[in-house]
Amino acid sequence: MGIYEQYVGVEMDYLKKDNMLLAYKEDIRKKGVIDWLRAHTSFLKPMHRYDGEIILLEQEIVLDCEDKDEGKTSWRALKRMS
Repeated sequence: MGIYEQYVGVEMDYLKKDNMLLAYKEDIRKKGVIDWLRAHTSFLKPMHRYDGEIILLEQEIVLDCEDKDEGKTSWRALKRMS
């Protein structure tokens, strides 16, 4: 059960749930050459700031992830447009 499900208090009946990596332009720009080389020459995950799950519900999309830079786990629910 992810942090969002703990907040809501129930396990969700989701349409789709998958792993995700996320980074904003600003996050990538802050990284140095060593970070870029490490991401492109290893068999590890690509350069990212957030690592977690994306959950597709009927009314919203939930990003349930860990902020690698700040060491915090958080979630954000985005309303789906119909």
